[in-house]
Amino acid sequence: MTKILAIAKEAATIFKPPPKLLVSEWADRERFLSSESSAEPGRWNTDRAPYQREIMDSAKDPEVFEIIMMTSAQVGKTEIVNNVIGYFSHHDPCPMLLVQPTLEMAESYSKDRLAPMIRDTPALAHIFGEDKSRSSGNTLRHKKFPGGQISLAGSNAPASLASRPVRLTLLDEVDRFPASSGAEGDPVSLAKKRSNTFFNRLNFMVSTPTIKGASRIELAFNQSDQRRFHVPCPGCETPFVMRLPDLKWEKKKPDTAHFVCESCGLVIEHNQKSTMLKKGRWIADKPEIKGIRGYHLNELYSPWKTWGEVATDFLKAKKSPETFKTFVNTSLGETWEIQGDAPEWKRLYDRRADYKSNVISAGVRFLTCAVDIQKNRIELEVRGWGANCESWSIDYRVFPGDTSSLETYKPLDEILRERWKHATGEDIGILRLAIDSGFQTQTVYKWAKKYPASKVMVIKGHDDLDRIFQMPTKAKIGSKSSIENVPVWRIGVSTTKRELYGWLKQEIPSDEEISQNGYPHGFIHFPQDYPEEYFRMLTAEVEDIKLIRGFPTYIWVKRYDRNEALDLAVYNRAVAASLGIDRSAAVPERLQTRSRIEANLDPAKPVRPKIVRKKSTFLD
Repeated sequence: MTKILAIAKEAATIFKPPPKLLVSEWADRERFLSSESSAEPGRWNTDRAPYQREIMDSAKDPEVFEIIMMTSAQVGKTEIVNNVIGYFSHHDPCPMLLVQPTLEMAESYSKDRLAPMIRDTPALAHIFGEDKSRSSGNTLRHKKFPGGQISLAGSNAPASLASRPVRLTLLDEVDRFPASSGAEGDPVSLAKKRSNTFFNRLNFMVSTPTIKGASRIELAFNQSDQRRFHVPCPGCETPFVMRLPDLKWEKKKPDTAHFVCESCGLVIEHNQKSTMLKKGRWIADKPEIKGIRGYHLNELYSPWKTWGEVATDFLKAKKSPETFKTFVNTSLGETWEIQGDAPEWKRLYDRRADYKSNVISAGVRFLTCAVDIQKNRIELEVRGWGANCESWSIDYRVFPGDTSSLETYKPLDEILRERWKHATGEDIGILRLAIDSGFQTQTVYKWAKKYPASKVMVIKGHDDLDRIFQMPTKAKIGSKSSIENVPVWRIGVSTTKRELYGWLKQEIPSDEEISQNGYPHGFIHFPQDYPEEYFRMLTAEVEDIKLIRGFPTYIWVKRYDRNEALDLAVYNRAVAASLGIDRSAAVPERLQTRSRIEANLDPAKPVRPKIVRKKSTFLD
């Protein structure tokens, strides 16, 4: 009997339900941060960022079936997701699905985030066990534990979204999801359908936002109860939301950033933020909405970022529309709203400068060339670049001919050896040329193969690339018996167009402003002899929202038939970026030297004597 009682007692201990804990309580009790993924490795402490507590605990509220987090970077949103995974794995086991934008990102998350958390948190290491073979039940994208499992999927892979039912779906960086997962439709809807059979299901959606009107996370947040974190004034305890427009600092001294209480006038310094966060609370703007909790948070709340650092980032970012867009998305956690339509071509035509084409101003440090291939002609633009991304259009030329024939490309050989007289008296040439391979691809490859990749860059435009360029990959050229490779650079067409349109909307500063600060960042000059047609082409497209497979997506739409000048402006910008113009305010002088230019020519071919530059063939 004694033995039976002992066995019963042991069984009762084994099968005794765990104590009821909230997610934040579990994290404080069990979770350890890993050195690979955290600047503060060691035991988790929710008090470090108190705003995280309610978000995590909402995952165990029986009245909540959806949680939306629209946040900036640097607020710990990834660790919140990790804690939710850890809690349900250890304390409330169930089937889970974590969706990343791509399968590659899902696998990286598994290796860089999930695996270290499991390894360094003893409670999780015990239940997941060893991960040394597939027979253990654990693979890179599927991990089992007693009572459940977690699958990791990519939003771009419909097969990974259409498997077994799950109770908990965690959708990370949903604004980077494609409009459709293959031909199956919206990946968010596909993932959510997996949990429909569970009465206690929970959908957890997280992302930094992107473009207003096309942002998934903003749409979801607007349908939630819209909670914002209110902190009390240290003086009068009046609650307020920390927003960038309310942040103040002394002129040219962003490190003095502070808030001023509207109620009592107290100057609130950054060293008071920690105490304010501990006393803060989430307040819903739409408390009448039940079951869907939305949380919005910006970088001003982050314990890992000072107000002075945020102010400094703001001052740097606002110099360029594209960097400011990134700041708005990733630091403020807000969507970027595109300002109006394309620039007015007539305004740009009327503000042409007082130089003529093929004249090189003193501010030019180096020249680039961009080439666009059409069926019956080649069009190109030569552009000069200076400090602070300031640029001058130098010449625009059109060469008619059948572009499937290499004969038509001979003028490009000549322009690579052409020299222009700089204002300093030095002869300079094209430092790097970019040629689009979207049309007559193999012919373009064959022509470009004659030159070093440092001199001629073959490019291909991509609307979905969220940067100006991506380092090249190899493309095949030639027959099966003699395959060669040519590097092809991916160009972020939409991203670069938005930046260029921001630059083109800039007004000419006053003479006093120019003498003190120069021209604005990215200011573009045009020669006096450019015709109206050039400016119509330069502003030929506008961005519009269209429903693609039921999801609002920004696309570029022509408002004028010809858009070659806009394409060439994009390509020239990509060339300048590839040469490092964005890495410093002043482009290194060495980029314009003759030795550097000639070193980029094919060493197997002698440098020809300077040819006489022909008159511009613009639109002839």
